[in-house]
Amino acid sequence: MNQSEQISKEIMAMVTTAKNQRQRPYSVVRAVSDNLGISIFRVKKVLEHLLKKRKLVFTYRDPCSFVEIPINDMSRGSHPMKVVEDEEGNPWICDHYVDPSKNLAEQGCWQLHEEGASRNDQG
Repeated sequence: MNQSEQISKEIMAMVTTAKNQRQRPYSVVRAVSDNLGISIFRVKKVLEHLLKKRKLVFTYRDPCSFVEIPINDMSRGSHPMKVVEDEEGNPWICDHYVDPSKNLAEQGCWQLHEEGASRNDQG
């Protein structure tokens, strides 16, 4: 995987795991830059490419701007998921790219319960 692909994957992971699948652009750029040790300029270029290719879109929700998943991309069905067990053996449903060694709830996973699970069951 080249550097652009790695940056793109990290940006998309941040947005898709965020509440409402949206993030402030500066927050994404800063976090990815810090996480990967890459210049802010380089991360901005990859973000611009994702916007140009319509993998993400800019939105304005008063009083802030966001980058988010386009509505037409969210309606294509489920994306790859997996079941991950935490250190206590409890099962969580997660996106395929989560890091099982990190906090699962913070990565957008939700915990399975005997009575069923929904997106609102996080944590």
